Amino acid sequence: MNEKAQKKGENEMNEKRNEVAVGKAAEIAKAKQRVSVMGALAAKLEIDPNHLMSILKKTAFSTCRNDEEFMAMCMVANKYGLDPITKEIYAFPNKKTGAVVPVVGYDGWQKLANRNPNYDGVEFEEAEDGSWCECRIFRKDRSHPTAMREWLEECRMDTLPWQKYPRRMLRNKAFNQCCRAAFNLSGIYDPDEAERIARCEEAMAIALEEPKRTQLCQRRKSPTQMLGRRAATIDVPVSDEEPPADATGEREPAPASPEQDGLDVDDVI
Repeated sequence: MNEKAQKKGENEMNEKRNEVAVGKAAEIAKAKQRVSVMGALAAKLEIDPNHLMSILKKTAFSTCRNDEEFMAMCMVANKYGLDPITKEIYAFPNKKTGAVVPVVGYDGWQKLANRNPNYDGVEFEEAEDGSWCECRIFRKDRSHPTAMREWLEECRMDTLPWQKYPRRMLRNKAFNQCCRAAFNLSGIYDPDEAERIARCEEAMAIALEEPKRTQLCQRRKSPTQMLGRRAATIDVPVSDEEPPADATGEREPAPASPEQDGLDVDDVI
């Protein structure tokens, strides 16, 4: 029995040591990845990696909830060569879930286009009434331009820039979408798309919660039902010596005697 107990204890100790070793290995790998990503991004921006991490956590990527989201934002910025310090790329949070998506500003989209060696210019065409705007991007390695038309009715949002500068915002929207198609850009969004994504996710969350609320309300008993059940289970005894109460809650007075009414007994008879 002692040998079996001793072997069992040794096995448990070995399992714990293995778990600790695996956890440390994961932490080391995670730290190496963080250093490599931050090192590459810091080298492009010509800044110390630790200093860059401190800056980004307080500015462009301050809405990231954990290190994983922070590193994901850094990886996207590093992949496309965008500068988060100048807000060419930043993290946009979902107010309902808290999750973030990488958002590229208009300057970032222009940078992505101008830096591509095959970029050969852009043209815009818009309706006289401003109802639509079409962007055409030309590439040196293609015989036809990539065209993208955006409609004001579909893109307009209830924000101050759209209300004040609808034509400029629609032109920017057409350019961003055309860049995505012309240069095969994925995993990044413009500010309007991020806002729409957040609204759709909030609407879906509300739609999923509504049936649960309905079921919960159906399970609950109404106050009238609860009072009716309690009244049915409570017996209120009524004394034979006292007359029952009327609808107003007052006791009916006992019949007065002839003497109390000021009449003689002979008159009554």
